[in-house]
Amino acid sequence: MKKIFLVCFLFLTSIVNASQVQLIAELRAPNQNGSNPDIFTNQERVPSDSSGVFQATLDTENMLLRNISLTVNGMGESDLRGFGPNSTPFHIHLPNNGPGTFGFNVIDLSFGADSSVFTFSSNGFTFFRDSVSILEEDQGAFFGLGIHPGNDVIVDRLLDESFILVHSNKDIFTNTVHPPQFPDGFPFGELRGEITVVPVPAAVWLFGSGLVLIFGLKKRQLV
Repeated sequence: MKKIFLVCFLFLTSIVNASQVQLIAELRAPNQNGSNPDIFTNQERVPSDSSGVFQATLDTENMLLRNISLTVNGMGESDLRGFGPNSTPFHIHLPNNGPGTFGFNVIDLSFGADSSVFTFSSNGFTFFRDSVSILEEDQGAFFGLGIHPGNDVIVDRLLDESFILVHSNKDIFTNTVHPPQFPDGFPFGELRGEITVVPVPAAVWLFGSGLVLIFGLKKRQLV
């Protein structure tokens, strides 16, 4: 019986300590100031029919995002605006003054990648990248700007309140309420997606395998 409980404990511990976490987001038009329109209604929503889906695996052991995928409809290559310190079109952001607000970009998903990570069509684009580091020192010009929350807390922030924003060149932005160093229209966000955490199938498979093994051991003891 002790052996059964030991095996059960080991399998459950493996699931709890799993280093692979799946992140997903459904992208739609934000408010003109980049905030979440489900929470804030102080500015009109960006007039966009575009949409998108984001997913990635967060590897908490190696501090990486893996299998990063972004599919967007309604935005072509010419619509993507180079934005932020690295002049790249989409980033993972953290809120500035609470959930739902617009905050600085902290993870540049396309920094350092070549053009092969993009595939453009007549109706949109897809982006796929094997992996990118989430550590501050690996995020190019983000390093030293004080906008990354820190390597010791970045995982918790990504799992708690992060969102992805896609910046656009379209003439659809009217925001004038922004710090004076930024131009009208800032942050030029056409799509925003609140990132949520979903169970990793491998963890479910691992748990099922553990149950099979546990019941197998128990049956063997009873014979």
